[in-house]
Amino acid sequence: MKNIYKIVSVVLGILLFQNAFAASISVGSIDVVNTKTISFSLSDKDGIAEGKLEWEIKVLQDKTLDDAEASLDDLRVVTISMEENLHTNTKYSLLTLLGAEGSIDFETGDSLEDFSAINEDIFSDEENIESIALVWENILEVHYNREVVGGTYEYKLLSELEVKSIKNISSEDTRLQLELTQKIETQEDYILMIISLVGEDGEEIEFENGIYDFTSPEIIEDTEEWSVDEDLLLTTSGEELGEESLDSWEENTELNAAGDDTGLMKDTGTVALGASSTPDTGAETWVLILATLLINTFYYFSRRKVA
Repeated sequence: MKNIYKIVSVVLGILLFQNAFAASISVGSIDVVNTKTISFSLSDKDGIAEGKLEWEIKVLQDKTLDDAEASLDDLRVVTISMEENLHTNTKYSLLTLLGAEGSIDFETGDSLEDFSAINEDIFSDEENIESIALVWENILEVHYNREVVGGTYEYKLLSELEVKSIKNISSEDTRLQLELTQKIETQEDYILMIISLVGEDGEEIEFENGIYDFTSPEIIEDTEEWSVDEDLLLTTSGEELGEESLDSWEENTELNAAGDDTGLMKDTGTVALGASSTPDTGAETWVLILATLLINTFYYFSRRKVA
């Protein structure tokens, strides 16, 4: 009898273990569609059909840092040399990996001149980054709230590419597509971070791992996809694109199609999608036909008189 209880307990444990992980979804390949669009495949899309989604997803670029040295004048300051300059109007996260403790999230403005930022999430009872200041184009000063004596310092600087929208490619396809506000650079390291994704049933979808690394290819198509499926497009708040936005988008497409013959020949599919009506040229056409008939009639009777 005791053995039966043990067997039942083991079986129940296995079933519970399988159910716990059966609901987890994994991310497969991550592809760069163009400079502002990426797509990623899912192991399962149950609950991620054409319905509304609530989500929080980040795409981060891992910026390369050259060196980090402690200041000789102030033991609370570490100077970081960056391989490339910061960008304007961009969100960043600076993480301390070695030599000290602390992190800071900051966002640049329209200008980088005399740029600095204060850590809003700092607490006095723990070591943390107090503020940062850009002292040169690629030199960043990190100010801590206490002296640091690590000797060797290592940091990670991440820039955020804001996700503008998310949509299903199709109801049958297992891929989701993200549209970004900033461009993806070639041959750079990026991180896809899925913080939260709620399905159409209101239940949060569990992922085996919420952080995925990918590297952009050497050549990226510098065009944005215009073939938008209105039923599948989802905004950042999880709501479908409104009629006003769609009307504005269609109106802009019609104006572009009517005013640029070259663009019309280059991308006929775009014009066909955006143009809800053809230009009203009926009156002009009938005038031309009438004028042609009058000229032909006059010429015909002139020839008969001559004969």
